[in-house]
Amino acid sequence: MTQEKSLCYRGSGVSPHTAPFLVPALAFVLLLMPSPGCGGQQVDDLSAADCEQIRAPVVDKASLTGAQRKLSSDLLLSSRAERCRALGHAVPATRSPIRIDEDGLTLVDLKTKVTEDLLTRIRDLEGIVVNSFPQHDTMRARLPMARLEALAESPDVKSIRAADEYQLH
Repeated sequence: MTQEKSLCYRGSGVSPHTAPFLVPALAFVLLLMPSPGCGGQQVDDLSAADCEQIRAPVVDKASLTGAQRKLSSDLLLSSRAERCRALGHAVPATRSPIRIDEDGLTLVDLKTKVTEDLLTRIRDLEGIVVNSFPQHDTMRARLPMARLEALAESPDVKSIRAADEYQLH
């Protein structure tokens, strides 16, 4: 399997919206399993397929790069889906909490040391700085989904997540 294909939806039946919540819970379940647990054998009432479904997100999380770890789970999943679509792979339609505007940009909040180099880097990545607060090490920007990981590679960036937006109820 190519790396591009492995980044795509694997057909595990786990929704991109529930996956971020499942990883901590599944890791906890793995810790509770008796050794040799899920070594392709049936453990109590869990089949090998069940064990693989539990293990897949944990293994996936362990394989993330440093830049990918700086992205929130919903941004990472949306970024992977966009990359797969660009490669021509079929990606199941899901309701993502990530909004992409008509210019193809998504609004994100960054926890980062605000520097001129970083501001230039965002512009180089075809992004727009909405505002920045150096005294609080925060910034809001609009960037193409495909460029978020490149921005996260900066040592000044601590985390990137979808921007908090107000909602009327």
